[in-house]
Amino acid sequence: MEKTRQRLPDGLVDISPGPALAAVLATIDLTRLAGTDCVEVLRAQQRQVAHEQARLMAAMVEVALCGIGPDEELPRMDTPDEFSADEIRSALSWTRTAAGGQLSLAWDLINRLPQVFAALDSGVIDVPKTKVFSEWTYGLTDDQAHQICDQLLGEASTLTTGQLIDRIKKLAISIDPDWAKRRYEEAVRDRKVVGYRNEDGSANLCGYQ
Repeated sequence: MEKTRQRLPDGLVDISPGPALAAVLATIDLTRLAGTDCVEVLRAQQRQVAHEQARLMAAMVEVALCGIGPDEELPRMDTPDEFSADEIRSALSWTRTAAGGQLSLAWDLINRLPQVFAALDSGVIDVPKTKVFSEWTYGLTDDQAHQICDQLLGEASTLTTGQLIDRIKKLAISIDPDWAKRRYEEAVRDRKVVGYRNEDGSANLCGYQ
């Protein structure tokens, strides 16, 4: 049976990510869309995924902060402790490395770079770009990092991660000329050689920094 074209709902591009957008996307049959409409749905789906990723990060942080005590008292710690990643690892069947890395990113965004977290929650940027903001503003003061984020978030959605890194680096150096030198010296202090075996029996040997 020949399929007929499905028209997209009016104003799809303007629907903020959340329950309303999720409900609209659930009604769309991708196989009945024209090419340009598929692109529009792809963008809308990305906004929704970014929003859900932000909610997942917020949930991870709350799990990390849940303290020991009666549930009715809603105990919370001020910051995650050494066992917080284990709770996430157990709940999601992740490795400890994965849980620790995801928790570290979520905590940094929510506590140090709230404007970046807000941009993810609203679907403006995706997780890879939040990682760029987190990693490449490291070593700056909070005020300096916020200045860079505020200046670049408006155009971040149109940049690749590589382009975004270049913009951040240029701004960081203009704000703090010694920033790049400090990052280089820290990287040299952390240099190492790592060897590990692959599942096929071969091995890898890598040098870092």
